[in-house]
Amino acid sequence: MPKLNVGIDVRVAEQIGGIGRYARELVLALGRRGEHALHALVYADQDTSWLPEGIVLIPVSRTAKRMLPLLWEHALLPRSAAVRRLDLMHFPNPTAPLGMHIPFVATVHDTAIFDHPEWFPSGQSFSTRTVVPRTMRRARRLLAVTETVKHNVMNRFGVPDEKISVIPNGVNTEVFSLERATVEQTLKKFHLDPGYILWVGRPAPYKNLAFVNTLVQSSEKRFVFVGMDAHEARSAMPAYDETRCTCIASIEPGSRELADLYRGAGVVIQPSLYESFALPVLEALACGTPAIVSDMPTLREIYGNMLEYAPLADLSVWQKKIDRSITNETGRQERSAWAQKYAWQKIAESVSAQYAAVLGERK
Repeated sequence: MPKLNVGIDVRVAEQIGGIGRYARELVLALGRRGEHALHALVYADQDTSWLPEGIVLIPVSRTAKRMLPLLWEHALLPRSAAVRRLDLMHFPNPTAPLGMHIPFVATVHDTAIFDHPEWFPSGQSFSTRTVVPRTMRRARRLLAVTETVKHNVMNRFGVPDEKISVIPNGVNTEVFSLERATVEQTLKKFHLDPGYILWVGRPAPYKNLAFVNTLVQSSEKRFVFVGMDAHEARSAMPAYDETRCTCIASIEPGSRELADLYRGAGVVIQPSLYESFALPVLEALACGTPAIVSDMPTLREIYGNMLEYAPLADLSVWQKKIDRSITNETGRQERSAWAQKYAWQKIAESVSAQYAAVLGERK
């Protein structure tokens, strides 16, 4: 049987956030499977050195998009994909070009921009009013990362149940594991002693850094912030103090150094106002490190009893849970073993099955 020609939009892989990580890891995992003939939609000047061997590039102009953003994205880009005679396109977020006539699937990570538009920059009305809703309705299949996200999409966009499959995010279990051979070296590089409180992410409004500031202010422990620099930290958290706070802005997402920082932590915290998956939490568990998160249904759906949950702004509860987690060394093996079910190879297998199902429905 000939391989399916599957195109994946990996332009977003340049982003350091969750969607960029999703696109990168999914392509790598699908490449290792070797089941499909993969085509990567990339910017002509984008770094593609990380892509799997044998993948076919579909290079498009970044300059043209800047000059004619709507015409280029929604009319000219679909032509670039069409000439490759692809069987299917996969968009890692629900923003497919309006002129895309190739069957496509799209992944939905959250509906935050609709639930809380005040958290996002203005000027996105064309995307939220037209592009995203049409993508939701035109996609042959939507891949939601949780049941909660699936029901949000069904309720907001009227997409039928059978059109949405739930396939979670994944974790690279070869990198994020219990292996501690280089932990000491990494901690020495960043002048850290083990047992710190670790926060990983970008300083977005929903990350609730005002409450993190309260935690810093009320604690004598060391905090490590990965994903923002000291200037961003000071702007968001007046209590930021370099004598017991460390910012690491330049670390590569998904890297072994990041995994070592998880392993060296006493606990990972995510006191967010909103999360659809909380990828840093999954990475922490894969490394055996305990985590505490805001108590919300989405995270309970994913992580069950693998996490500690705390009310959104209850400082005393957070303090007690942090102290208990840091001093408790048990459960590392159990947490890491549990995270194995989210290994990217298993996620890629599920995604690949959806590709075959979509094309089978077309025949």
